[in-house]
Parts: sequence; structure tokens; C-alpha cells
Amino acid sequence: MPLLSALVAVISWFSLALLVNLYWPTPFSFQLFLFFFFMAIFSTVTPVYFFIGERFPSLQRRKGLWPPARRGFFTAFLLSTLTFLKVLTALTLVIAMLLVGTLLVLELYFSIFVD
Repeated sequence: MPLLSALVAVISWFSLALLVNLYWPTPFSFQLFLFFFFMAIFSTVTPVYFFIGERFPSLQRRKGLWPPARRGFFTAFLLSTLTFLKVLTALTLVIAMLLVGTLLVLELYFSIFVD
């Protein structure tokens, strides 16, 4: 899992760098940017959450890939959404705090009742 995730992370970050440096901003390139950004964050953060859960078992009651993948998805979703709102100049501190709070409550719900 860590090797595959590292490979996807390197490819995603490399593709993101190429996209930003070589292509003009169009609606399609912006969609590609958000996709590569999401994949890069997800594949970078998920192994970190996995190894933190292995190192500190009290932080993660359920073993396996589901809790780190869920936390990686939430992190990538949050950062992608904040980036999208920042580009649209619709990001305010209140909106950012509401998004973070919503995902925090959702993660607490999954950690307490599902895991």
C-alpha cells in the first residue's frame, strides 16, 4: 500500500506541476488541476494516517485501510474545496470554519459509531 500510494503521489504531483507550468488556464485545465490536486493530497496523506494509526493504536481502534483512507479523503476533499472556493473568491473565514467543523463532526461520528 505505501509503495503504490507513493507512486500515485509522485505521478499526481508531477502532473500537477506540468499542468500549472505548461498549460493556459481554461475550464478544462482547472478541472484537471482540481482532480490532480485531490489525488496528490489523498495519496500523500493516507499513508501518513496509516502509519500514525500503526504507531499509536489507541488513536485508531479499527485496523485496516478504511480509517486512514477515510481521513485522507476528508483531508483531500477539504483542501480541494477550500482551493476551489479561493479561486472563485468565495472563501471567507466563516465558510472555512463551517467546512472544517462539518468534516470534524463527520469524522468523530465515524470514529465513534462506525469503527
